[in-house]
Amino acid sequence: MAIVTEVFSDPDNDRTIIKRTENFDGLTDTLKAMSTEGIHGHLDMRLMGVIPGILIEHYCTTRNITWAEFFNKDDRRHVNAILNDPDFAYFRVAPGRM
Repeated sequence: MAIVTEVFSDPDNDRTIIKRTENFDGLTDTLKAMSTEGIHGHLDMRLMGVIPGILIEHYCTTRNITWAEFFNKDDRRHVNAILNDPDFAYFRVAPGRM
């Protein structure tokens, strides 16, 4: 999974546009198969999902939070928000809500 960064200049509006993309071909198929087969660990250590870094970056940027806030072990609301978001359901492995 490689992240590609493209930089575009927009001199008419005096700005620079940065476009970041990540290719994770096969990841959603693998996660769906793991979920279907029940390969998501046990209750004491479940694999809830796999969140690609580019989605975390997008989440942090749109909500104006830092990576440290996202990964705060004492406040899991941001991780839970992504894992419980129906738009990102294809990155879930274990059933249920966080």
